[in-house]
Amino acid sequence: MKKLIPSLLAWLLFLAPVSASAGLGPQVAQVAEHYLDTRPALSMETCNGLIEDVLRDTGVEIRGSVRMLYADMQQRGWVHTRTVPRPGDLVFFDNTYDANRNGRQDDPLSHIAIVISVDPDHTVHMVHHGSRGITPLTMNLRFPSDHRDRNGKVVNSFLAANGYGREGQRLSGELWRAFATPEREGRNASVAAIDRERLSAPIEPVTLPVSLRDPALRRAWEGRRVAPRHLRDRTCYELWFLRNAVYASHGFAFNTFEAQRAFSAISTYRRDTSMTAERVRDRLTRVDHANVERILKAERAAQCR
Repeated sequence: MKKLIPSLLAWLLFLAPVSASAGLGPQVAQVAEHYLDTRPALSMETCNGLIEDVLRDTGVEIRGSVRMLYADMQQRGWVHTRTVPRPGDLVFFDNTYDANRNGRQDDPLSHIAIVISVDPDHTVHMVHHGSRGITPLTMNLRFPSDHRDRNGKVVNSFLAANGYGREGQRLSGELWRAFATPEREGRNASVAAIDRERLSAPIEPVTLPVSLRDPALRRAWEGRRVAPRHLRDRTCYELWFLRNAVYASHGFAFNTFEAQRAFSAISTYRRDTSMTAERVRDRLTRVDHANVERILKAERAAQCR
């Protein structure tokens, strides 16, 4: 009975009229928000269990682990990587916990959530199932390394498990992989055509947080000392970028989409797939290590983590 009542309401939401141009998204978002309000028992108390139940209540049958869901949706043409999603889109994340239990941040497609709304400043509000059950989650891909904005609003939730990712990314925006827009099979062809056109749109070009002529970036990239004065009045995103520029200068193969996209905009970045975290640490000079520590200190002072 506990499960029946939420499911019944979800079906009522599913049957409610939605404009043809909106597609399935608003129904998915409505049902997901209802799950957040009522916290019903799931068929599986996991992040993918939440996705399966919400999609089932909106007429879409799809099952599997997060990796299986991603592969399935990619094959269906649902996956995209624009930085502003729509309500009802699914959100995939990398490196949220040590899935393979090897103590390293090499766990792609480890988590999934559902978008319920998007603010004018592009802060995305989501529902997910984590260690505390069904809870809200926020993300803003414009400022992926900022936990709060200048007004104190939370724009990126801490998502990586405690004790995991302390030397790397821990915020939702840093761990984001991609979005997916689900469709119901056999729905109106014109609506499907509109969505396919949206999904095939080019990825929004990345805007680097600092100029390529920025003295701090040039010094970090060239292995010269980055002084404290170069780090004053920086945003958390700028500090994250400058710190990771030290590793990028040695060809480090970042395993998060955000870092890959950001540094691919720098023509001198040569991604070396063999350059693991262990190898790149061995390549760092004493100046490099000092720069990383200095930037980390600035990040802690700015309460970035």
